[in-house]
Amino acid sequence: MTAASERRLLVAPTSKLTNINSLPTMLSQPAAWSTLPLPTRQHLYSLLPPPGAGEAPWDPEVHPMDTKLRSHISAELNVWQGDLRDGREVKKWRDEAVGAGRKRVEERREMKGFAKIGREGAGNGANGAVANHGDGMEGVEK
Repeated sequence: MTAASERRLLVAPTSKLTNINSLPTMLSQPAAWSTLPLPTRQHLYSLLPPPGAGEAPWDPEVHPMDTKLRSHISAELNVWQGDLRDGREVKKWRDEAVGAGRKRVEERREMKGFAKIGREGAGNGANGAVANHGDGMEGVEK
């Protein structure tokens, strides 16, 4: 498999991975873990939540789907598969999502700036950025 076809498999909404009924069940097969090289298994474990205090470290020889992590992994795989199916793994979608997040942050900063200017402005006149017109409850019976 070429790098381009691997990439399509992992990001394209039309990937064959979107048609698998139970990705967690498929990946829980022993061969899905045992055929991975040890460094890959160690890396995958490093991406999972660490063992609790007083618990032994994760054993890369043990399939994580055979541990208490199974429900966590299954839930994340199902979310990822849905994102894949919905096109959220495509670079364009991710770039747009990052851009939208940045835009929201900037809008919040601007709103905080306007509120600050309004409080610090010289009264409620032309120099104040925010005019105060009552308590916001106009027209509501008290």
